[in-house]
Amino acid sequence: MLCPFIGQCRSRARVVYRQTAVYNTVCCSDYTGSRCEAVCSPSCRNGGTCSSPNSCSCQSGWTGSICTLPVCPSGCANGGTCTRPRVCSCQSGWTGATCSQPVCTPSCENGGTCTSPNTCTCQNGWSGESCTNAVPHAVQAFPNSSYNITILWSPPPEIDRNDVIIYYEIQLTETETGTEFQWTAPELTTTRDSLHPHFHYEIRVAAHTSVGTGPFSAVETVQTLPAAPTAAPTQLRVSNFDSSTISLVWEPPPFTDRNGDIVRYHLRVTEQETQTMFEYSSTSQRYTLTSLHPYYNYVISIAAETVGVGPFTSGLLQQTIESVPSSAPGNFSMAVVNSTSILLSWSELPLPERNGVVQGYTIGLTNVRNGRDTDYSAVSGPYSIVNLHPDFTYRAKVAAVTVVGAGPFSSQIEVRLPEAAPSGPPVHFSVDELSPRSVTLKWGYPLEEDRNGVISGFRVRFIESISNNFTDLEVENATITIEEVKPFTLYYAEVAAFTMVGIGPYTARIRVLTPEDVPSPVSMTMLEAIQGSPTQLTVQWRPPEEPNGELLAYSVYCRESTQQPLCDCDSSISVNSTSCPCGDLEQDTSYYLQAVFPVGVPHVKVIVGFLAIHQLYLLHDG
Repeated sequence: MLCPFIGQCRSRARVVYRQTAVYNTVCCSDYTGSRCEAVCSPSCRNGGTCSSPNSCSCQSGWTGSICTLPVCPSGCANGGTCTRPRVCSCQSGWTGATCSQPVCTPSCENGGTCTSPNTCTCQNGWSGESCTNAVPHAVQAFPNSSYNITILWSPPPEIDRNDVIIYYEIQLTETETGTEFQWTAPELTTTRDSLHPHFHYEIRVAAHTSVGTGPFSAVETVQTLPAAPTAAPTQLRVSNFDSSTISLVWEPPPFTDRNGDIVRYHLRVTEQETQTMFEYSSTSQRYTLTSLHPYYNYVISIAAETVGVGPFTSGLLQQTIESVPSSAPGNFSMAVVNSTSILLSWSELPLPERNGVVQGYTIGLTNVRNGRDTDYSAVSGPYSIVNLHPDFTYRAKVAAVTVVGAGPFSSQIEVRLPEAAPSGPPVHFSVDELSPRSVTLKWGYPLEEDRNGVISGFRVRFIESISNNFTDLEVENATITIEEVKPFTLYYAEVAAFTMVGIGPYTARIRVLTPEDVPSPVSMTMLEAIQGSPTQLTVQWRPPEEPNGELLAYSVYCRESTQQPLCDCDSSISVNSTSCPCGDLEQDTSYYLQAVFPVGVPHVKVIVGFLAIHQLYLLHDG
């Protein structure tokens, strides 16, 4: 009976126990046999061994998953195939361990070498497929110039001439164009002219007897000397440009006109505005001109160089684009026109500094007092700026402008405008103190931006409304007391500030009504008494010349003395009345008359005179 399974298949096998202490081995998957060897399916070939499931370890000379691919360590060239370890099966025309040796059939004779299948490279003096034909040998060619070569050779061996050699036939092939030239020469040398510079030529020579022309010699190659190009580069064009650079590209001259290897290109650049010419060189077919002047015209031509410089192309015209001006306008000045305007002047920029078409100028003006900046645009100078503030300091600068933008500003210049009359009135004009006989006015200085200079003083205009008479008074300070005004009178007042230059506007008029006061005294010419009977009289009067207020009523007193009233009619006399009866008087007695004009304040009774009744005239008090 088998014991329960107690192990895992960690490598090739697991162990199963019996009760009798005898054990047996069971192989894991992909392993087999009593020793649990790996299984490869299909099996390994050519002596290979199964080293792990489905993985063969091959013998030397074999490879592949089951060791069926032979290995040739050096490889098989020219289409050969490795058919056995280190054995190549070659294509027709090749042989050798790696199929790298050409086969010539028939084989090359007279020292010829098989250089490719069925192709012999013959020694001098021999030609033909197998190098069996005797030909002129030791053929040499030398370039004398860019257009001329000399060719030398030796005759075929005398044994192979077969007759007297009459002349030699020379065959010349221009490699680059395939053009062939053929001529004869009686001697063992010849010269050929009118060739193309720096071209390759293949030369073959054959001997000619009375029987005919023999085989040609092996090819000898010669190259003429280079020369300067005979044509200019082509397709010169601008690939990119801005205000200071122009990028150029081009193609070389036509191949037949290059006459050699181009070592560099030469550029000629003429700045039309200054007629200055610059020269540059490039080893490639592109070049970028730098540090050019904005908005200038440049004429560009180019030539190729081999051993010499060839012809230049016709001029290509290109203009750089505009930029901002490179400097500020010169001779900048600022003149004062009056207290509110200035005149700015400057000179035009020199042409090299404009960098384009100057569209105008921008002016920067700074009010030094408040730091406020204002910009102005001008087409040209001179330029006037108006509506400025008197007695203010201004700084100005100017810059030229193209379509691209403004150039640098000039240095700032500063000017202070002269004073002017104030442009605004004093502020807060009002009555400070008021009495029947005096008025005190006060005000503040004009706003700072309206003063236009140093305020020297103030002019007060005081106007009586009834007569429209006015008085102008000048003071240094912002207050004034006006004396000797009339009580209960309407006045108007206004004030203006002035500088050394002139006077500014007046304030709006303010209304000043003086308070009431007691009426003026009644004079003797205003008062009279008319006796109607020995004990009765009537007092008459005229209104006071200066009522000093609104009259409320009249009071008349007839007294025998200054202490005791005998007749009192102050409470019964209307302000519209001008007489008052007084009766029950004593005959032959002197009386005092007193007229009082109340004005809304406690009555002040003024003694103005007295009357002797029997005499009917007034006696003066004093």
